[in-house]
Amino acid sequence: MSQTTEEFNFKVNDELKFDVSYLGNEKTPVVIIDNFCQSPEDIVLFAKKNSQLIPAEKKTNFYPGVISELTNNYNDNMYAALKPIIKKVYRLPVAYPSWLESNFAMISFSPEELNQNQRIPHYDTEGPGQLAILLYLCHPPHQGTALYRHNETGFESIQPKRKEEYWSSINPKLSANFYPNSYVNEGNNDFKQIAKVDLAFNRMVIYPSQTLHSSLIIPELLSENIDEGRLTLRSFISYQ
Repeated sequence: MSQTTEEFNFKVNDELKFDVSYLGNEKTPVVIIDNFCQSPEDIVLFAKKNSQLIPAEKKTNFYPGVISELTNNYNDNMYAALKPIIKKVYRLPVAYPSWLESNFAMISFSPEELNQNQRIPHYDTEGPGQLAILLYLCHPPHQGTALYRHNETGFESIQPKRKEEYWSSINPKLSANFYPNSYVNEGNNDFKQIAKVDLAFNRMVIYPSQTLHSSLIIPELLSENIDEGRLTLRSFISYQ
């Protein structure tokens, strides 16, 4: 039997401390917040009891696993806590978000199941006004998230003016099934890993959605079992 949302603690810790690093040649600001939620175990339990994780559509979604939308007061609590941080670091109009959504997500596709796009780093949007927010709800030895540079163009983020050049370089290889059956992890001949955020339970990482990034995956640990898999809570905030 599922429990009501009110029975779970989705509150954020008071007086959050955050670190910001400016990574790569483009000095991309990446925020890390440890001990974000008061009771992360409650959020994991909520996911187990109330979420129906279903496979993402491989042809239209870069995410190689299962996802489930989260619709409760977590978004309000999260955004209230992050507004001053977003305003200070990213200088975005925090009073006027146009879109905010969160979902549980677990990478579960084997390397052989990945489509070509899922074997290289990706970006979420080309516009400048969107942030990706990731809360880790699992433990090591699962790994975190990495940022990359595309070697041919030197791009570390994809903006509208870079889109044509970037995809002109990438598309022929995608069409030729060039990329091998593996997660990009440490990088390959086309993409260099420029930084990574280590995974820790209840750690949050924030970065611009334009950034080329990918989850770091140990294939032997892939699972759709919440107790064993790489459970995260993904959020996207847009000001576009």
